[in-house]
Order: sequence, then structure tokens, then C-alpha cells
Amino acid sequence: MQKAGNKPDCASTVCAAAGAEDIPKIMELMSGYKQDIGEEPLTQAQKAALGAAIETGRITFILAKRDGRAVGMCSVCETFSTFRCASGGLFEDFYVLPMFRGQGVARRLVEAAFAHCRVRGIASLWVGCADSDVKMYERLGFRIPLGRLLTWNGS
Repeated sequence: MQKAGNKPDCASTVCAAAGAEDIPKIMELMSGYKQDIGEEPLTQAQKAALGAAIETGRITFILAKRDGRAVGMCSVCETFSTFRCASGGLFEDFYVLPMFRGQGVARRLVEAAFAHCRVRGIASLWVGCADSDVKMYERLGFRIPLGRLLTWNGS
């Protein structure tokens, strides 16, 4: 389905927690992400460590897929929050392929991450970001400032 202006309808984007079978797609997106932020690509050892962390549940990736193609990702790593004295999480690896930006994919990824947190009992979710990204994260639902961190309050 196409919207006016020939942009694909965001409704065709499905976001869900990735499984071990999605690791190659995560690695491919991670390569684009690292390139976009000016970092070196993952080494083979780093890829192995990341794959193991995904397989053992130490980190959860949320993938956005359109017609079976992975077009975006984010990750949630669970921890304990002394801010809430409950499970907390760290939101990272937020990336949407350039050709899919501005189509609501980022919002759907964040909504899926928040839903994942609710199901897992994660009471707050932190994101560290550049000053230039603060407004974007606030629009996406991260609203409680903690120094240079923003947190989601679970609602």
C-alpha cells in the first residue's frame, strides 16, 4: 500500500523481537549503523560475542521488517535501575536504513521496544544521545531528563 507522495505505508512495517535466525540481518544492519556513525565495522570476534549475547538473551534486538526485509533495528539490554529500584533497560543500536527514514519506522521500533519492556517488567528505559538527538528522542517518548540521559517511565 502506498501513501500520497509514493511513500510506503508504515502499516506494512512489522516490528518484533529478533531471534537467533535474525542474527545475520542484525549484523548487516549493524554494519550500516557503524558506518553511519563513523565507527569501525565489527570484527569477527565482536560479531561472535554479539551473536552469543543475542542467543543467550543478554540483549534483545527489535527488528523492523518490511516485506521480509530488515529495514531498522534497536536493542534493549536489561539491567537494574537504582532510579526505580526495579528492572531497567538501556536502549541502543537505533538505526533505520536511509531509504526508509521519515516513514514512521523509528516510531514503530520505539513503540515495540516499550512494549517489550512492559512485558518483561522493565520499569524504565534509558537512552544516551548526542545533544542534537534529544528532541527526536523526546518526540519518541523518552521524557525524563537524567543529566545527559533520558528515561522512559513505563507508561
